[in-house]
Amino acid sequence: MGTKERDLAFWLFAVFISGAAVFGSMLLWLAALISALLFFYHFVIVRPRAVRESRKMGLETAVLVPLWSCAARLRLLLAGKKLAGWERAYEVHLSGAGKEIIPVLEKDLLNVAGTVKGLFFWETSFPVPSAIRKLVREKEKRNKAFWVKGRLPVPGTPLLPDPVDGKHVRYGAVVLD
Repeated sequence: MGTKERDLAFWLFAVFISGAAVFGSMLLWLAALISALLFFYHFVIVRPRAVRESRKMGLETAVLVPLWSCAARLRLLLAGKKLAGWERAYEVHLSGAGKEIIPVLEKDLLNVAGTVKGLFFWETSFPVPSAIRKLVREKEKRNKAFWVKGRLPVPGTPLLPDPVDGKHVRYGAVVLD
C-alpha cells in the first residue's frame, strides 16, 4: 500500500463518513471504518516495515514501499500504460533531502536495479541521477518503462506535507527483470 492508496483511503473515508452521517447507513459506517483502518495501516505498519527492510538491503536514502498488485495495476491504468513482466511492485521514496544526497541516491538505485526484480513507481520533482535516467530511457524503448510530466490523478491528503514541487513533477514506472 503506497502513498496514493493511502490518500485514496482517506478520501473514501471522507465520502463514507459523510454518507453515513447523512443517511445513517450501517454499511457506510462499516466502509468508513475500513477506510480509516487502511489509512492508519500505512503509517503504523507499511511505512516502518518498508524503512526497516530497505535499511536491511543496504539502502541509505531510498525506501522501497511494497504495493499490492491490484494497486499497481490501477496506477498503470490511471497512467494509461501497459507494462508486463513483473510480479512484485514497489513505490520508491526518499528519506533525506538536499542535493548532496544525489550520489548516495544513485548508488542506492543502482543497487536496487541490480538486485531487486519488479515494477517500480515514482513521482518526484527531485533530480534523478543520470545513470537512472539512462536506464529508464533504455527500458522505454523496449516498452518496459515510462516517464511523463505531471502527477497521477489522485488528490493528496490534507494536512500532510507534499514533498513534491508541483511545477517540475514527473511520474513513471520501470520494470526491472
